[in-house]
Amino acid sequence: MSITRTPPNLFVSDPDLSTRGYDTSNTPLNVTMRKYKRARLINDVGGVSPESPLEDTTGDIKELIKSLIAQQNTKFEAMESSIREIKEQYLSITSMENNILDIKVQNSEIQTVNKEIIKNVDFISSQMKDIENKICKLEGERNNYNAQILILEDKIETMERNSRKTCIEIRGVPKKSGESKQELYRLISSASGALKTVLSESQIKDVYRLPSRENLQTSTVVAEFTNTLIKENFLKAAKKYNNENRNNELNTSHLGLPGPAAAVYISENLTAKTKRLLFLARDLAKVESYQYCWVSNGRVFLRKKQGTPSILIKNENSFLQLKHSDQPYVDNSKGAI
Repeated sequence: MSITRTPPNLFVSDPDLSTRGYDTSNTPLNVTMRKYKRARLINDVGGVSPESPLEDTTGDIKELIKSLIAQQNTKFEAMESSIREIKEQYLSITSMENNILDIKVQNSEIQTVNKEIIKNVDFISSQMKDIENKICKLEGERNNYNAQILILEDKIETMERNSRKTCIEIRGVPKKSGESKQELYRLISSASGALKTVLSESQIKDVYRLPSRENLQTSTVVAEFTNTLIKENFLKAAKKYNNENRNNELNTSHLGLPGPAAAVYISENLTAKTKRLLFLARDLAKVESYQYCWVSNGRVFLRKKQGTPSILIKNENSFLQLKHSDQPYVDNSKGAI
């Protein structure tokens, strides 16, 4: 026998929903009522209706999301690039800091070395000052010595000039082996006779021949008289003879010497210094057009032209004075022509 059971009522509901909004006293309850039903967007199989705008909205959202993602990726890439640059700058700054530290260390070492150099330079400077002072002192002493030497040279020159003031020399006299003093006396007497001057052997104090190189065939004969007057007369006679006999000036035949005639020259017996001054004076006379250059009493003179003062050449500095001064030392007391 079948027994039909009624299933248990699991949910308590009111089947009459039309009356849910009202109570028994016909008063409406607080329920919002829709005027129309929302269109169903989902079909019976759970899909989206083709006529629904949801598909277009979803696509726009996807595109927007993609755009946002692309923008974020771009920003992330820019941030990564900036971070890399910052890292590189940081590494560069770190390297620069290390270099700066090295430079500071080197600078400290250089400063230490500079201090040592400054000390050494100061020491060297003090030594140089001492050396300069010593040099100045030595230069002063040298100048004093030079002045004293010049004074002594002048004294020696004066003594030599005084010792030769009565002497003449005859240059170009042929040499003769075994020549005696008597033969030299006769040679001077022969020269005196040719010059037409009176000269005795008693007026000749000494006669001697100066040494010369062996390869030379002639040498100089020096005659010393007893006084300067005899010497001056002898020189004047020789100068007068040559002026009057231009075609037959004094030569070896006039001295009674054998062999072909050879010119001989008579002049004062000069010191080595005076000979050099005479050589320089003659050279200057040619260059600067001085008309007269001569020797008198062992001193050298120059004259620009006839009627101008005579110029005494005392030493080599006199030539410099002639070039830089219009008023050189003038001496008209002796030897003027």
